[in-house]
Amino acid sequence: MRETRRFCGIEKVTVDQALAGYKPENTIALAGYKIDIHSGKWEGTLLQEVVEPYGIPLGSLISADLDGLLFSGRCISVDHETLGSMRVMPTCMAIGQGAGTLAACAARQGISPKDVNYREVVGILLKDKAILR
Repeated sequence: MRETRRFCGIEKVTVDQALAGYKPENTIALAGYKIDIHSGKWEGTLLQEVVEPYGIPLGSLISADLDGLLFSGRCISVDHETLGSMRVMPTCMAIGQGAGTLAACAARQGISPKDVNYREVVGILLKDKAILR
């Protein structure tokens, strides 16, 4: 079983954003693997190409319900179809770097992750050679 319940972040990555190659200003990682959804009933696999990389926004890592809770990897706030694209290890690794950077910024400032300015996180990621565009 690949998925059951889903976390809800202050932002959610949708399949429309993924297919459009949308990269918001607060992108902390890129994804670009095809949408790959197994039926779970041995009835085949849905495959849909992602033409260009799309952005994983910082808000998809921040819980909408519990202050201070961050998501990383496959459990970020995405819809069913987008999970079929962003669940691969290179993307999860990049999301982990973004989550760790956000957590460090929040801890250093003594504030909630939701209150960290995304420009600071993006700036550190770019300085650390993350590929965001």
